[in-house]
Amino acid sequence: MKTTNSMNKTALFSARTPALALALGLSLSLSAGLARANAQQPQPLLSNGQSVYGTPAEASPTSRQVDLATAGALNIRCGETVVFRSGTQRFAWKFDSISHRPVPLQAIAPAGFALGKALTVYVERNESERG
Repeated sequence: MKTTNSMNKTALFSARTPALALALGLSLSLSAGLARANAQQPQPLLSNGQSVYGTPAEASPTSRQVDLATAGALNIRCGETVVFRSGTQRFAWKFDSISHRPVPLQAIAPAGFALGKALTVYVERNESERG
């Protein structure tokens, strides 16, 4: 009789194993996906090795300040230096791009910088550029 009881438990566990394995697999897959989404994305580079989006910069008193907690889509002019703040973290970036393409903020943020949400910076021509 003990054999039948332990066989029933084994059959019950075996029936649940695929569902548990599937749930565990989905959980691990979602965790890995979130980790990749929060990781810094590689930047496209020019032939000289610099980013097509611009360069890290030093903040100055005239730099535009953006608080990421309240920011939405950002429109800036090419050549502008912007200081991005998230809580106590900060970084400055000079948007000096050739193609004026939209810049995903996660592509230029330093590793470990807490963005909190995905933001895109739209770069437009400045007055001194032709055409």
